[in-house]
Amino acid sequence: MSTLFTFPGQGAQRAGMLHELPRAPAIVDALAEAGDALGFDALALDSEDALRSTRAAQLSLLIAGVAMARHLRSQGGVPDA
Repeated sequence: MSTLFTFPGQGAQRAGMLHELPRAPAIVDALAEAGDALGFDALALDSEDALRSTRAAQLSLLIAGVAMARHLRSQGGVPDA
């Protein structure tokens, strides 16, 4: 059986989505890395007000996807595609 990681597009975002990610080390590290790159706390992107912006929605989805992919890989989940 093959494993495929897929990532949702805009429209899948919702308030609190980054705050609800598991507090696993790979996810915490990804959120911190995103915050460093952005120059502010990445968790500020997933408020209802912030998500009205396409920029915040796209960044939230990207960060959540990268964080979860890193977490899955840290748990032995290696995708074939």
